[in-house]
Amino acid sequence: MIKKFTDCPLEDYKGVACRTLINGKEILGRITYFKKLDKLHPHDHDCEQVGYVISGKLKVLSDEGEFIIEKGDSYAFPRNSSHGFEALEDSEVIDMFTA
Repeated sequence: MIKKFTDCPLEDYKGVACRTLINGKEILGRITYFKKLDKLHPHDHDCEQVGYVISGKLKVLSDEGEFIIEKGDSYAFPRNSSHGFEALEDSEVIDMFTA
């Protein structure tokens, strides 16, 4: 399956702009555009999540503690683990979610 970026409309996820890049049978890819001070409050979901910071700097709140991540850093959250983000500056991240 091929999906063009131009076919990925801008969406809103809990007040933060994003685009779903691709949906497979067992995985979803998304890019999220955080503006400085945007927050995704701690939450969990029934899937694994891995991500990569394309640009910017964010604070991560997770079951493992509080961390600062920035351009070039990556992360992984196990299924049903609590995690949230606060943008310390405008930031873009790519996330992949399992089914």
